Amino acid sequence: MTPRMFATRIFVVIGILTISMLSESSAVASQATASDITDFIKNSGGWFYSTDLSHPGDTLNHYWVQRSYTITPAAGSSSIVTIAVVQGEQKVNRSTGAPPPCSTTQPATETVTLDLRVLQSATTISGPTVSGPLQIWSVGLLVSGGKPLIRVIKGASAPGCPPAGGTNDISTQQSDVNTYAIQFANQDQAKYFQMLIASAVPAFNPPMINGAS
Repeated sequence: MTPRMFATRIFVVIGILTISMLSESSAVASQATASDITDFIKNSGGWFYSTDLSHPGDTLNHYWVQRSYTITPAAGSSSIVTIAVVQGEQKVNRSTGAPPPCSTTQPATETVTLDLRVLQSATTISGPTVSGPLQIWSVGLLVSGGKPLIRVIKGASAPGCPPAGGTNDISTQQSDVNTYAIQFANQDQAKYFQMLIASAVPAFNPPMINGAS
């Protein structure tokens, strides 16, 4: 290798490292937004795995267990976000893709309503817990001042056929809490979500809450 070729390679390596460092610096310096938080919950939150092997006698339906999040983001100048959560075993007909009538699987539901302005930038990560073949990591969203400002409505349904013109709902429970956990099937996703919260929350305009700190 000639000295000129060696020098050229050195400059190329330095250029690549410089671009990489600038990119990382820019990514860290840019502030996350409310939509970054809700988009990440929608796209990466929750988990899924098949349970067909637990139903060897049923060749008509496909079974799975999941926890999924559907987000209604804040509209306009509002900072209120609604998260719809479904968790439990579900099944669909393998041919039609439609839920069988009188399904024996009724997943539990949650509706979570929170004001992003009351969140702390600090969060907690716990886990892993185990669900089927997965390790689950949870990121706990915390409310400033420890106030119970996150509303959670939990619903449960009974399996089997609903009555004519009715539903199988057997319970609905409302609670107001000061923390709520978003679940991920990957520790790196949980850590990244934690960084998004830490980046975005300081920019939100917190409401005046007596006794909050």
